Amino acid sequence: MPVVYAYNFTVQHQLSSKIAFTAGYVGNSGRHQPNGVGDLAFNNNEVFFLPGFTGDQNTLRPFDGLLGPRYNYGNTSNIDNYCNCANNRYDSFQGTVTVKAASGFTLQGNYTYQLSQGNSFGPDESYTFLYDRAANYVYSDQFPRQQWVFAGNFDIPFGRGRKFGANMNRFVDAALGGWNLSGIFSYYSGRPFYPTLDSYPGKPYAGPNNIPDKGSGSPYAPNRNRDHWIVGLAPGTTAYTLPAPNTFGNYPINQLYGPQFVNVDASIMKQFSITERFKFTLRMDATNAFNHTNLDNPNNDIQSSSVGQITNIAFNNNGGSMRRLQYSGVISW
Repeated sequence: MPVVYAYNFTVQHQLSSKIAFTAGYVGNSGRHQPNGVGDLAFNNNEVFFLPGFTGDQNTLRPFDGLLGPRYNYGNTSNIDNYCNCANNRYDSFQGTVTVKAASGFTLQGNYTYQLSQGNSFGPDESYTFLYDRAANYVYSDQFPRQQWVFAGNFDIPFGRGRKFGANMNRFVDAALGGWNLSGIFSYYSGRPFYPTLDSYPGKPYAGPNNIPDKGSGSPYAPNRNRDHWIVGLAPGTTAYTLPAPNTFGNYPINQLYGPQFVNVDASIMKQFSITERFKFTLRMDATNAFNHTNLDNPNNDIQSSSVGQITNIAFNNNGGSMRRLQYSGVISW
């Protein structure tokens, strides 16, 4: 049966009558969870890697005969296993500052530093899940390490009944007074990824064979941009090396990071009092108000001619989009 343990330790301090600060550790750990890959299954009949073996690879499948007569079923096809036998954990520091109704200004700001790990977020999940659980337990590629989110609302103190211009002409107030601004600012550091290989001499024919070895240099391009985010495997490159024949690469999984994500959603609103009973609210909402381009992760194949290039925006992964405007009006009574 799947089990999740949740942990939370939080302290709060009231800095003033309108400002409060909260900081805490938030985490959880899961046991007997579904596998972390997209289809939630792993191949229970994966070919085992045996260095130097040149025979029929199917004889290296657990249910074909290598492990002895009791497994000699002659099954050479994949067997999907949907067991609840994976583990995962999440650890984070979360801080919040809250400003309530300070001269018409309300703000909530959140900062999170987080780490997420679990089974099967790396390459060749079936092989490592079946034969090398330690190599299978890696950082998740779904969570950025850091994120900032600020949500605020500002009743502009100008107009009839407000701090400034409280007695202004009704026609002037209709145009200039009583406006309200609100917005959400979001920042995420880059999402994790890892470098991969197309091929290399003497590679093993099974298992996690598309990972380079870690070198001594930086994998990032000198001036990271959409055309060149990471360097490739080329003469003079010290970021990676080819694994020795019949060995698996050791580059850390999901410890490189793509472009950051920055987004501002904003709204401006004004309420008109037509009569004492009837009111009309005019509103404009802007998604990605500054039309900032948020890029997806780069091409991570370090043997590709387009290594490090980014050809997609981060729409599918982080909820980003190009700027969208929406206008609305509401009559209430």
